[in-house]
Amino acid sequence: HKLIPSSLLSPAHHITINSLLSKLQTLLRDEHIKAYNESSGNGELRYLALNVHRDLQTVQLTLVVNRSGPKLELQKKFSKVDSTMVRRETYNVSNEMRKVMQILQKWQHKNNSGVLHSLFIHYHPASKHCNNIFGRDDVDAEPRQSWQCIFGPPEIVEHLCFPPLTDV
Repeated sequence: HKLIPSSLLSPAHHITINSLLSKLQTLLRDEHIKAYNESSGNGELRYLALNVHRDLQTVQLTLVVNRSGPKLELQKKFSKVDSTMVRRETYNVSNEMRKVMQILQKWQHKNNSGVLHSLFIHYHPASKHCNNIFGRDDVDAEPRQSWQCIFGPPEIVEHLCFPPLTDV
């Protein structure tokens, strides 16, 4: 994939994406989150995926990170502990990325951003050599979790209205 920086005020983006992008860019820069470099294989953040819930005018944010997900059995082992412990213990991200996740969660609780619906982490290590942006990591000999909902609803439900079909 050849990615190019996104304009912060693109007319192609939904207005809620434009609203969140400028705050998000500042946050990632302030917290020293390194973008993934395809040539060197360094950097933690591979992609951002933003999906709009049009009814609520909110954005579901996915941070695609250059790391393997936590082992599935590890998560099952901690599932009997209180949920904050489970989430804290099973993240496989840098301390800087943890801080970003905590700040984003505060944004959602305070409605500071005005547009954040939910946050996901998608683990996509460069070592996997997969051409998909959203690859799965659960087929290896040692299954790992490839998706984690950090906070918010686990999906966006959209109701689509199509005009009736007509004979031409």
